[in-house]
Amino acid sequence: ATSFAPSISGNTAKASTANGQQLHVQSLLPSGAKLRSDNGRSELIDNTTATDEMMKERLVVEAPSADKVRFLHVLQGADKGTAADAATLVRSSAGSAYVGAVVGNTLVLFPQEAKQAFGGLQYEAPAEAKRHLIAGLAPNTGYDVKFEGNRVSIGPGAMFKSDSGGVLWVSR
Repeated sequence: ATSFAPSISGNTAKASTANGQQLHVQSLLPSGAKLRSDNGRSELIDNTTATDEMMKERLVVEAPSADKVRFLHVLQGADKGTAADAATLVRSSAGSAYVGAVVGNTLVLFPQEAKQAFGGLQYEAPAEAKRHLIAGLAPNTGYDVKFEGNRVSIGPGAMFKSDSGGVLWVSR
């Protein structure tokens, strides 16, 4: 059986099925992480490959240190011959600590710590980021959003309302 091992270049891995469908994985955090693949068996974990799974390789992301680390990966499916969109890491520059990514025209941010209190948020967004999704906010709550060039500021207000899951959707 073919293993469909991913090709790895820097922080990006790509695996393809026999019919050419692709899975692109870009590792954004931790910085300096090493990507490799194995056949589902390692010295640490017994065989974890799903029964009848055509892709027998497992992608392993190794942090550069043993300290507490956060992982952030962007996964994209694509048809044969289609390139993945570039993913760019985004971090808050003021207010609450948030981290996320821009992929295509969509920016997504998450709180850096689970259940952290929201104390406002400011971040730099590239011009191509037209849709902004901010997670980890209070559900069904009002927020004001201000765009000044590439700088985006979010705070309590009434301009927009987060959904029942605490996600604020804003289009630029």
